[in-house]
Amino acid sequence: MGLNSKEPGGWREALTGFPEFPRAGPVFRHSLEFVKASDIAEQYYCEMKLDLSYLLGRVPSDAKEEGERIHKKVFVMEEVEPKQLVPAIEKLKHVSATFTVYGTVGLLAIVGRPDAITFERGRPRWAIELKTTERNPAKLWTNQLVQVQTYGLLLDQMGFDVSKLDLVLARVQRVWAGRSDLADALLKKTLVLLRSDKYREYEADHPGTVKFYVIPYDRSEAERNILWAQDYWLGKREPVPAHSYGKCRACEYHERCDYSLYPRK
Repeated sequence: MGLNSKEPGGWREALTGFPEFPRAGPVFRHSLEFVKASDIAEQYYCEMKLDLSYLLGRVPSDAKEEGERIHKKVFVMEEVEPKQLVPAIEKLKHVSATFTVYGTVGLLAIVGRPDAITFERGRPRWAIELKTTERNPAKLWTNQLVQVQTYGLLLDQMGFDVSKLDLVLARVQRVWAGRSDLADALLKKTLVLLRSDKYREYEADHPGTVKFYVIPYDRSEAERNILWAQDYWLGKREPVPAHSYGKCRACEYHERCDYSLYPRK
């Protein structure tokens, strides 16, 4: 089975076949066999930062570590084999899971793992991604939108019926999400609010702390994102810097970046 799994077997074969599918085709920049959806998103934040992260290695930060800790606490799910998930998707009215999504878009082989995917009557209804921030969450960043759009496109590539799919970005203040009483219930609360269509009321009750972006899946827009990104991975162009003072100031690589707008020490 190739990466595009709209073949006999459809999504069932795609869901259970990821570990074994042939790793053939081009090797991408940084000697990668696959490109991560999160890396494509990072290209829309600052491609130079992404490039340096591969060249120089990941630089830890308190914000990253706190965000990862919250993710682990919020998105706790029972681990099951993909073959066990297939009948659950087919038979249960509602089921939420997380698993690797993958596909070929343009010339890129892409993989990703949404924080949660909720199915209703056998179809993916919401692909959910949690983003924590130290500031007011009421701002939709292009790179975060690109990430969830890529997840939607990969579900589409795997053969799922995405006709009812919405992409959900839950942006939450890091301090608020870090409270144990709220973090434990955040995923369940998100699902309840989406199903009842009351997430706007919840935002109003928690001003400046949480924002839900619910975006209908658009295949053509998601494909355009990838087609812009792929030339970097194919080595057809050099990384493009963000040219943003604010991004450079916050960047952990600014001391070693030739394009940084933030003064070096």
